[in-house]
Amino acid sequence: MKDKRSYRLELVTPEKTVLNEEIIFVVIKSGAGPVGIMPEHAPLLGTVDTGILTYRDLEKQDRRVNVGPGFFMVSSDGVSIVARSAELVS
Repeated sequence: MKDKRSYRLELVTPEKTVLNEEIIFVVIKSGAGPVGIMPEHAPLLGTVDTGILTYRDLEKQDRRVNVGPGFFMVSSDGVSIVARSAELVS
């Protein structure tokens, strides 16, 4: 049985896969404003605006990624983001 407290976040650019990990929360800067996504979120499609994406990993550490424009999709499998560019912020 799948753990309902987390989900998979995948972030890809034309050059590489930047993220592919199990997380518990993400905030995406979308064309409609910030979108917070928790486990079992309803399916959703949207655009990603250039800015900082913040997510919380399984160790409950907040992480940040500088993301260029793109698209995101929320499904029962998790959140998939395709962006023009993305770079982890240390």
